[in-house]
Amino acid sequence: CPSATLGHNSRRWGIMHGGCYTCRVNRVVASVSESSYAKRSTGPHLRVLINNKKVWGLIDTGSELNVVPSHLVDERLIQPTLETPQAVDGSIMKVIGKTSVKIEVEGMPCKFDCVVIENDVLILGMPWIEENLTGINYRKQTVMLQGLEVPYHKPILPLNIDDHVTAKVN
Repeated sequence: CPSATLGHNSRRWGIMHGGCYTCRVNRVVASVSESSYAKRSTGPHLRVLINNKKVWGLIDTGSELNVVPSHLVDERLIQPTLETPQAVDGSIMKVIGKTSVKIEVEGMPCKFDCVVIENDVLILGMPWIEENLTGINYRKQTVMLQGLEVPYHKPILPLNIDDHVTAKVN
């Protein structure tokens, strides 16, 4: 941890997650990598409305963070952060900051904290999943969102629904 001189306990977090326990440096965002795995992902996605833009939100049970692309947030609302998440390929992601965002999923409002990065993928990681979902049914391709069964999708690019009205959904 770069802050080890501040007495942070990097041993416990490092053993479990490969980073500092206190400032959580190197937390993993499983689907994002320089090889653009997340952009090709066929994992479960939800249709999300964020700042009047329709985008796909990747439900990522392997991500320890929620991640929002910088172009989807007001830069005046971005705050500094010590987070330095690690992508699935081991690279450290370029973090712009952190913020709180409001989204709508199937008309249901959700607010959550997230890391802002230079990427094209909205990642609904474990913090969002634990707060909003009570189950994922892979066989039926649905999630239980705030008590309602909602279908998820496996989109084919692009991930911005507005840019490509005919985005194919399985």
